[in-house]
Amino acid sequence: MSRRAVRSAMDPLLDKLEILHVKNRPIGTYSKGMKQRIGLALALIHDPATLILDEPMSGLDPIGRNLLKNIILDLKAKGKTIFFSTHILNDVEVLCDRIGLIHQGRLIYCGGIAGFGDIGESFENRFMHLIQTSEGKKEP
Repeated sequence: MSRRAVRSAMDPLLDKLEILHVKNRPIGTYSKGMKQRIGLALALIHDPATLILDEPMSGLDPIGRNLLKNIILDLKAKGKTIFFSTHILNDVEVLCDRIGLIHQGRLIYCGGIAGFGDIGESFENRFMHLIQTSEGKKEP
């Protein structure tokens, strides 16, 4: 991107991430959550069609989590493809259409979120069932 394009996109993006007011502070003075938001800004600045995010909610307070969740849902609504890794099952349930579950280096499920669990079974219970089944453990 040209410097002009970066400068043009920067302030609206920082404003959307609610960190415009600190843009001139050294990044070393930012909290972990603010650094997470800066990382997302760097990923979004060129308006990519696909995003790959590693633990994007890590270190965020509830307000930051809600903000990031809404940004991801907005990007999803705009047709962006978003891959992210997380161990927070609620984030998966709320944000994902398709999931891949990896346990001990093996893919144990890949498919739609809608077909992941049985009706009435919680996402977490289904996840635990798959983990136990992949380890050869019997159900309680």
